[in-house]
Amino acid sequence: MMTLSSSHQRPIDTATLLNIFPNCSIIQEDYVPQSLNNDLNHIIEFINYGLSHEIRDQPNNRVKQALKSLFSNNMGGKLLDIYIDMIRQKVCHNNGGDDDHDDHDGDDDSSSIVSTVRTIGLNKDKFLHIAKQLQFNYIQIQIFERSCNSVFQTIIQKNNYLSNQISNLFKNKLFSKNDGKEDLLIIKSTLQYIGLKQHMNEIIINVSINYIYNFINHNFGSRWEEPSMNILANWSSSVLYPTLTNFITSDEFNIEILNQLVKNELVKLRTKEAFDIIVDYPDSLATLKELKYCITTQKQRQHLVNTFIDSCNKRLLHAGANTIDIIKCYLSTIKSFLIIDPRGVLLDKVCRPIRSYLKDRDDTIEKIVHGLLDDSEDNELNDLAQELRNSNDYITPKIDDLNDLNWTPDPIDALPDFRKGNDLIESLISIFDSKDIFISEFMDVFCSDLLNLTDYNVTDALLKLELLKLRFGEREFNSLDVMVKDLIESKRIDHTIHLELDERNKDNGIFHSTVLSYLYWPNGAKSEEEFVLPTQLNNIFTNYCSHFEKLKQGRKLKLFSNKGNVELDLEFDDNRKFTFNVSPDKASIIHLFSSKEQENIKELSIDEIMNELQMSELLAKRAIAFWIKNQILLETKSGHYKILNSLDELSEKEKVGGTINNYYSTEVGIKADAEEEAVKLKYWPFIEGMLKNLGNMELTKIHSFLKMVVPKDNGNGYNLSEKQLKEYLDNEVKVEIDGNGYKLAKR
Repeated sequence: MMTLSSSHQRPIDTATLLNIFPNCSIIQEDYVPQSLNNDLNHIIEFINYGLSHEIRDQPNNRVKQALKSLFSNNMGGKLLDIYIDMIRQKVCHNNGGDDDHDDHDGDDDSSSIVSTVRTIGLNKDKFLHIAKQLQFNYIQIQIFERSCNSVFQTIIQKNNYLSNQISNLFKNKLFSKNDGKEDLLIIKSTLQYIGLKQHMNEIIINVSINYIYNFINHNFGSRWEEPSMNILANWSSSVLYPTLTNFITSDEFNIEILNQLVKNELVKLRTKEAFDIIVDYPDSLATLKELKYCITTQKQRQHLVNTFIDSCNKRLLHAGANTIDIIKCYLSTIKSFLIIDPRGVLLDKVCRPIRSYLKDRDDTIEKIVHGLLDDSEDNELNDLAQELRNSNDYITPKIDDLNDLNWTPDPIDALPDFRKGNDLIESLISIFDSKDIFISEFMDVFCSDLLNLTDYNVTDALLKLELLKLRFGEREFNSLDVMVKDLIESKRIDHTIHLELDERNKDNGIFHSTVLSYLYWPNGAKSEEEFVLPTQLNNIFTNYCSHFEKLKQGRKLKLFSNKGNVELDLEFDDNRKFTFNVSPDKASIIHLFSSKEQENIKELSIDEIMNELQMSELLAKRAIAFWIKNQILLETKSGHYKILNSLDELSEKEKVGGTINNYYSTEVGIKADAEEEAVKLKYWPFIEGMLKNLGNMELTKIHSFLKMVVPKDNGNGYNLSEKQLKEYLDNEVKVEIDGNGYKLAKR
């Protein structure tokens, strides 16, 4: 440890000074008379004695006479320079090597640090006392004190070990409940005494900032339900401020500055947690409002923007994230940042990467449209549906109008292409360059919903249509108007026809139709896989058509045989009863088996089914696969099937494992669905790689990954729906369900 006094040093005389300062003119023999040289030697001996002993003796008569002689010859200033050089030499000599403490054990207690700092103060007292005994005037004393302070300041500021020890001591004791603040006060007063008041304040402020951040992080980290600033303000005034006022000696320090420090540290923590706070909206509403109040500088705003964007890139904008989760985060971002900055400048900056990423996702439009139109409780984008229901309050945004008296310029810190985007739906739609792609998706969704109606009830469709018109305009949905009117007209026509049909023929009551204006419906309404209905069903349709042609002169009906729904009630010899709602192709096949059984034909081959119904092989195998899977049909041999009238016909293995695995182990099962076979050939290597490397994965994540990783040149990329992927994974023997996800089956 550094020491600043020693009684074993050689006294400094004139010869010694000449060796140290060869160019010092005041002591060269050529320029100083012999009597003055003797006087100077006496004074130097007095100084050396005073520096080497604790006893502060008064100068004897000879020294006083020497001083009088020097000052009478105007050599007081030169004597001051010599004394300052002696002090510098002594302090630097005693402090030599103190900067190197790499081999120190680091266990010095606070008393050694306090002792060192106290020694510095005592040495200054001694040096100053000697200076006064040398009869320097007031100005010379002031010069000496500044020089002396400079020497000690250099020692402390350049001695990293000592500076760190002082900082650590304040860090450990400043806010400690235990005793020990007396040591800190000694250090504080000593450093101020040698002119390090500002340095002392900086140490205390840095220690305080670190303590404040740790306190806030420990007590308020990841807690966003309630505001925290009021609690922190009380803590600041009752705990921090009384302690700091004893150590910080500055007229500029007050409770307002301390509260601002607390706010700044709270902002640092909330900025670090920004992504989680946004995702947790609206539970984090209180914290968002508080953040608006606490953020006061442009630097804090920019740091918040950069931190949030960085978190989004790492945690959200990647192939493993579900599109719905990204959209939900985007909506929360809009709501949250408008609370923090109602001007929308920060929102505009943080949303740009999310908007750009959503634009490149293939299923973004599909998810947005379904989120808008789905009123069920299972809708994960229920905010969009709610926003659409509130469209009566929607005001169409206006283009800047020079005659608008309420026009306001963009904020000064906004980007050149600034857009506020406070409306959720408008903000999502504006991601894409044209609304036409949304209109097309709306058409497809409405088409599917309307065709799946079984009671002609279009009330919900009409409501959604009117809300969409408020958002997109009347002219955009002319085709949808026609589609809805077709359902209304179909209900009237169907009701009229059934009144005219012979009520004694019960079969007439099982057929109901939806009559479409062919040119106005999208391609999704037009069947691509046609087949011939079984004779009984075809006769019912023919009878229905004849009544329609009488009702609508000059118009004819064309049946889309694979569109619609059929409700079947099936009963078997072993008292099994089932009710199925299936597509017409599946109903036609099971009806064909039933009618052939009545003709005592128990078994049909795949070729016979295709010939009877003029059905494609792919469509026939899909339907057969469905009935085998539900234990309605049974494969007797390769390509031949019959109705499973009793479960007793199944083998023990089939009874235990069901018929699903049995189905997929047969030739029919492998070839039944050409689309699933394509999945296995094209997509299975990607699915297997994901499950092998990432373990259990949810369906939505697998679906998202495949969209991103399957190359476009691999059969035009990945083009299955999430439902089709689920059907494949559920039936794939190499995959097993694990909780909410899928994993590779153990072999």
